[in-house]
Amino acid sequence: MLIAKDGVLLLENEQYLLSLPALDTTDHPDAQCALHQHIWHQTGINVEVGARLIATKKGLTIYHCEESAGLAGITHPFSTPDWTHASLAWVSRDPFALTIKAMANRDELIPLRDAFTRWKKTTTDSKKE
Repeated sequence: MLIAKDGVLLLENEQYLLSLPALDTTDHPDAQCALHQHIWHQTGINVEVGARLIATKKGLTIYHCEESAGLAGITHPFSTPDWTHASLAWVSRDPFALTIKAMANRDELIPLRDAFTRWKKTTTDSKKE
């Protein structure tokens, strides 16, 4: 999960459905390294995969990712680089303004909101200290 100014950065496909950058890491001994590499190949964004925010019973794990390209301040959709998947674009969305119909994988919406809430709480708690 990449944090943006107004929510999180999600990938939008050609049907305008949204998803988290994702990878099945079952066969990878180091899930964070595999996810880093996959996000780079899929989107052209170099991220540092950080702490695990949430893991669901269905096997979805959401990590907090940091990027250094200044994407958090984006306000308009932008395409991924030419060498990545051409039908994807990055968009910033408030996870609590999304409906289940906006998601490519509807099982991602509630965990996305939970992970965002956990990230916000962690960030708020660290500022208090």
